[in-house]
Amino acid sequence: MGETPTLLELYYIMTDEETIDWVCTLFEIHPGDWMPILRNGRILLALPQGRRGALRALRLYQPQRPLARTTMVALDLAVSLGLHNWFLPRLRHQGGIVALEPDFQRANRGTCGILLGSPEHRVRRAIVSYRNAGEWEVAKVAFGKEGAVMLEQEAEALKVLGLRAKGVPALLGLHQGEGVTVLRMSYLSGKQVPAGEYESAVALLESWVTGAVPQPINQFPEWAAIEDALSGSEGGRTALAALMKQMLTPVICHGDFARWNLLRQPDDSLTVLDWEWGHAGGMPGIDLVHYFLQDASLVERLEPSEAVGRAIERLEESVCSSYLAKTGWPSNPILTIIACLAYKEGARHQEKREILSAALAIFQADAPIPVQQMTKISVISPNFRQLDKLRLCAASVADQAGGAARLEHINPHFPALRSGPTAAPGVSLQKQIPSSWRWRQSGTCS
Repeated sequence: MGETPTLLELYYIMTDEETIDWVCTLFEIHPGDWMPILRNGRILLALPQGRRGALRALRLYQPQRPLARTTMVALDLAVSLGLHNWFLPRLRHQGGIVALEPDFQRANRGTCGILLGSPEHRVRRAIVSYRNAGEWEVAKVAFGKEGAVMLEQEAEALKVLGLRAKGVPALLGLHQGEGVTVLRMSYLSGKQVPAGEYESAVALLESWVTGAVPQPINQFPEWAAIEDALSGSEGGRTALAALMKQMLTPVICHGDFARWNLLRQPDDSLTVLDWEWGHAGGMPGIDLVHYFLQDASLVERLEPSEAVGRAIERLEESVCSSYLAKTGWPSNPILTIIACLAYKEGARHQEKREILSAALAIFQADAPIPVQQMTKISVISPNFRQLDKLRLCAASVADQAGGAARLEHINPHFPALRSGPTAAPGVSLQKQIPSSWRWRQSGTCS
């Protein structure tokens, strides 16, 4: 038997300096110097010499953590005084031009500033601010075939959704050259949405509810990715079975609805950036869950189970639960969270395996065991004042199980019970009794 041939694909990864030079060649015909700002040893921003262009470029980056925000405030002050030309290192661009189709008038000399995309992203990309014939614009630049597809999808989303939805920026043009694609928009200024604020974001999402007839969840474009991410484990398949019961109302879906992709305008409206995953007829709830999980994971840096818990708390707030109920989701938001994480993981948008596993564990812990598996229910209270409430809870569960409830009381100072009461496996009574109590498993299931 012959050996199976192996297909080897080789990719050349441009350095930060090469990327800066190529982007400058796209927008700046003349040679000049750019001042790089580093983060973790990599180039984050490249500023032009002119103050106005440098300030516009600085504001492309929206830091979220306190130290980064403080650093950017100091840089903003230094740039406004023109000091960046004195204390930052320099990158030399030799000039030149790259043919693009269709062509457009390139940047006014010395106005082009560059924010490099994450080096971990599968597509090398950059965001560019520049002045074009007196008007400030911003462009997204992506390299390679995959980058072209990404920006073509975003351009189509901007064209289609801009006619139907609030908060979608206007598209100025899509331009392609050899190995590079450029998407142009007007430069958008505005204020960041503060951490912890979500009411205006939910109001925008509510305006994106299409009013279409509810449809089975497996008819949504996100379903294939969700199924792919969940079908490989027993817990995932259990969640898929629960999800298959849902009938949901289609919405306009952004796909990366994070707080730092929102800009508050002077009239208090929100403009949403980065529509590369945007589409109509999308699954509701995905954008809302993503909004909370991104903050919990990337800004607060919570552990996966804590991040899911934080999202549950937010989603149970009245303004969020109202939106979810309006679009067809059940009152317990854990299924919505699983759908969001599975979509992002299955679509290969982001690495979500660890936090998805945490969400599935919470889902399995909350799921009641089949009543035929309950042989006996025993509820133990460490406090006489809780007996009436516990008696009602135990009786309710016993009625569902078709068995008998036995209520016991043991001295609260008994060491084994200091952590709280005990319930049958899978019986979740957290909604009925104080959340400060913690449950531990006891009893036997046949």
